[in-house]
Amino acid sequence: YDRRFRMQLPHIGDVALYDHRGQYVHLSDEGMLVKSDKLVKVDAPKTEINGDITLSGTVNLNGDIKINGIKQRGD
Repeated sequence: YDRRFRMQLPHIGDVALYDHRGQYVHLSDEGMLVKSDKLVKVDAPKTEINGDITLSGTVNLNGDIKINGIKQRGD
């Protein structure tokens, strides 16, 4: 393995999965970072996110929206 192309991790204990395209998943004490210039897809029957969410860019929603269990109309 050519160490010149190995990802340089900032802290001892950090781990990363990376490829030759520059995509990576970096796990550290500060959290997890997924970096890609391609589509990142989560394929699961249900996904939960606990905490605040910040979105940048266009948001496309397909399906129903419920706020506090109450279905919202998108008329």
